[in-house]
Amino acid sequence: MSQGCLHTVTTLPWPTRSPDLSPIEHIWGHLRRRVGQPTSLNELEARLQQICNEMTQDIIQNLYASMPNRIASCIRARGGSTGS
Repeated sequence: MSQGCLHTVTTLPWPTRSPDLSPIEHIWGHLRRRVGQPTSLNELEARLQQICNEMTQDIIQNLYASMPNRIASCIRARGGSTGS
């Protein structure tokens, strides 16, 4: 049955090589920049929790607001990374 469904569903081409279209990748980048060099697993966990708690809605809204520009950049890069 699932093979039959594949013939009836229209799919769109997706630039699989580009992390630029994944909002979570940009959140991870934000965390990486802020976490520094923890010296223990407990310190890493504490810092990540603190950073997540301090993350404002503005950061997330700005990320989603930037998606049309990211999509356009990916189209120009023909699905590859845009370096952003």
